[in-house]
Amino acid sequence: MEANKERNYSIDMMRIFASFMLVVFHAASYIKADTGVSDFDRAAVSGYMTAICFPVPLFLMISGLFFLDTGKALSVRKIYKKYMFRLLTAYVFWSLVYAVYEVALSGDPVSVSVLKAVLMLARDSHYHLWYLPYLCGIYILLPLLRGAVGGNQRNLQYGCLVFFVFGILQKSLLLIDLPFDTWEIVIKKISVPFFTTIAGYYLWGYYISNRQWGRKARSAIYAGAVLSLFASAFSDIRRNLEMNQGEVQIWAGNYMSLTSFLIITAIFCFFFFEVSRISLSEGMKKRVCRISECTFGIYLIHDLSLCLLEQAGLKPNSIMPVLGIPVMAGAAFILSYLIVLSVKRIPLLSRYIV
Repeated sequence: MEANKERNYSIDMMRIFASFMLVVFHAASYIKADTGVSDFDRAAVSGYMTAICFPVPLFLMISGLFFLDTGKALSVRKIYKKYMFRLLTAYVFWSLVYAVYEVALSGDPVSVSVLKAVLMLARDSHYHLWYLPYLCGIYILLPLLRGAVGGNQRNLQYGCLVFFVFGILQKSLLLIDLPFDTWEIVIKKISVPFFTTIAGYYLWGYYISNRQWGRKARSAIYAGAVLSLFASAFSDIRRNLEMNQGEVQIWAGNYMSLTSFLIITAIFCFFFFEVSRISLSEGMKKRVCRISECTFGIYLIHDLSLCLLEQAGLKPNSIMPVLGIPVMAGAAFILSYLIVLSVKRIPLLSRYIV
């Protein structure tokens, strides 16, 4: 594999970082419903899950950075034939794999009822695969988005403003316990489809990457993100400790909260503007590219890896969760990477399922 000299390796590193953090988040979720943990462990799980609010929005921002660039030719035919087809085949394949695995754990012999159970589970799909059909929905709108905001700075700015006001601020206000219901009722009546969901991050990533951000502006974003990280983690930890039972909940760590928006923006800016200045050796560039090219497969496989590790006895609460969560996530990430490398050796099939 030859490293492309024009390639922005900081984006590859951001994709790898987001992929690993997603594994950490899901490793933490393995014990978030455990009511038998101590307050310290409960706080650790809440802190992890609240702080790691950024992987999926970062994936969308990276995708928007590339696909909204009208300087690169992208026909409707290519969107459907190359990108959507790959997403849909991967979605169907891995939905079946997870369904078969879940039914196999029950130990029931093969029968018509078992096959029906597999098909029902595959139809509902595994929890983390929701992102694939969601991204297909964005791809369907992609020609319209490219025509509306691609290369048109004013339309792009307006789209980002709508996303911030009716997506981020609106959702953030709804997280606040107001002493009266009228404001909340009025807020909920105003809805702007697409922009009031995490899909708005698709525009935001493209906007950030096409704008010059001075050091003072970036420093302000980083400072706001650090304060947001501590504030959101403290808030959610406190509320979860007050509950003292049941599943660990996430409030401030919601994708669409103002605190999460600042954290997500800061991470994107840090990689895009700061990490991009780091000079990498040719060998390191090749390794970064190799891992980055496996991140889609790692996303698809990582929860299967977590399940296999749990079956083998490695659980995040085998030791203190504050340490056990990243240990289990690291093991799952490496296992998933090795599986993806193996699958990529299969001709043709590897193009569509990883």
